[in-house]
Order: sequence, then C-alpha cells, then structure tokens
Amino acid sequence: MKSSRRKVLVGIAAGMAAPAILHWPAGAAEFTYKCGTSLPDAHPMAIRVRQAMQKIKEESGGRLEFTLYTNSVLGGDTAMVSQAIAGALEMYTLPLDLLAPKNEACGIFGVGFAFANYDHIWEAMDGELGNYLRGLAEQVSGLNMVKWSSERTKPEFSSQIEADAQAANSAGFTGTPSFLIGHTGGATKTLEYQSLEDPSSFNEAIEKQLKA
Repeated sequence: MKSSRRKVLVGIAAGMAAPAILHWPAGAAEFTYKCGTSLPDAHPMAIRVRQAMQKIKEESGGRLEFTLYTNSVLGGDTAMVSQAIAGALEMYTLPLDLLAPKNEACGIFGVGFAFANYDHIWEAMDGELGNYLRGLAEQVSGLNMVKWSSERTKPEFSSQIEADAQAANSAGFTGTPSFLIGHTGGATKTLEYQSLEDPSSFNEAIEKQLKA
C-alpha cells in the first residue's frame, strides 16, 4: 500500500516541511511575531529557538507569541533581510557571514577549514578573535553581551552542544546542509544529493519513500 504524501517526512535535518498553520483563539496573544530562518527544521539552532520562544510565551503570560518559519519558506536569506528591514518580518536569524561585505570580520564563520575541531573553535572564541567579535557585537543596539557571556558559561549550555554534536554524528552528518528522509515515526536515512539547485535527487528519494 502506497503511503500518503502527507506522511512522508522529509527534512528532519534540512527539510521541506511547511510550517504549521496556527489559528488564533479569541484570547490570542497581544503580540505575535514571525521569525524566519534558512535553517532546516531540525537544526539545533531551530530547536533551541523554539524552546526560547515557548519560554518567552510562558514568562510573558501569553502576551507575546512567536511563529518560527524554517527552511526558507519565507524566501531566501536576502529576501528575509529585505522583509525584516521593511518591517514585514519581525525577526530573522541571520547567517553572520552574509554581513561580510559590510564588515570583513563577519566572514570568519564562512572560511572553510579555519578551525581544526570544536576545541580549536572555543579556544579562538575565548581568545583574541572572540574578544574582537564581541567588541563588534557590543556596537549592536539591544544586544546584551553581558548576559550572553554569562549564559554560555553555564554547564547546561555545554551539555546541549555536546548532545547536538552527538545527534549529528549518530545521523552520519559530515557537513551542512545535511538531510534525512523517512516515514513519520519510522527509521530515517541520510539523503544523498548532487546539488541544492537540482531537485532531482530529492524528488527521486521522495518517490522511493512513497512507493515503499
């Protein structure tokens, strides 16, 4: 029996799934914000952003509610930047290296093989490079660097990073973007693709799942 297309899960780690449609009741939130990102739905950052959004909703007594749109469903990065500037999109998780044309230092995160491993990254971020980047960040209005520095030293923060890294390793990810495909509630496997601009690899994998 062929599976319904609705039951095919594509994109646990990079995804093509559309966001849920939310229906607001009479006692809806006083403020509703949209947040766009090009990250896949199951990316660690997307997961943590959703957790933060839920916590904000709870601590605001339901007055402030967010909807996170992943997988570039609101458009590509440049499109979402334009939407945020125009006020059509309240929040956007910006890949920092997109700001490299404005400030070359922002391009450090897009330099391939700049860091040997995670220990090397944290050593750099705790050293002169981190101090320099934090100096740039302090120039951004509304960004609380004191709180950021305090939060990132908490044990649970390191535990979350370790858990995310283990999940990626268990899935067999070797880089980004990475994709998993499978049926909802069932086993998944890594999706091999030729190019992000050529959908044939994705279409073939989806059709194979539908016929399984």
